[in-house]
Amino acid sequence: MFKNVLNKAKELGGKVDVKGSIESAKNTTAGSLTETKSKVGGIMESNWPKVETVIYEGLLGVAEGKLQDDAALASAFDKVYEMLPMPIRIVVSRVKFIDFCMTKKEPIVAKFSTYRSSKVEALSLAKSKEVETI
Repeated sequence: MFKNVLNKAKELGGKVDVKGSIESAKNTTAGSLTETKSKVGGIMESNWPKVETVIYEGLLGVAEGKLQDDAALASAFDKVYEMLPMPIRIVVSRVKFIDFCMTKKEPIVAKFSTYRSSKVEALSLAKSKEVETI
């Protein structure tokens, strides 16, 4: 059986243009990568409001100081990735998601501070109303 496969491979060896195949594969791969990057960016941009909300909810448990540490922030984005809607996770890889979010680090941290403040205010207001009821 292996001799048959070996013989067929030898027969094809002379007929296959290896250099042309490699160049063709390189060109196809390069085009695919460029197209994929463009699609990922488009998907992330079009779904950014939803993604941003998930990020803020996911970051609520992270201490303010940790948001300035790139490694801690990347780790938080890694955890947030799991909370994204399934269609986004199917199309956008974890690494691409983290890289994309890290490029938007400053606006995310700035908006998150405002978001956290509003959540804390709402929680304080709810607790004060609860105390008044008792």
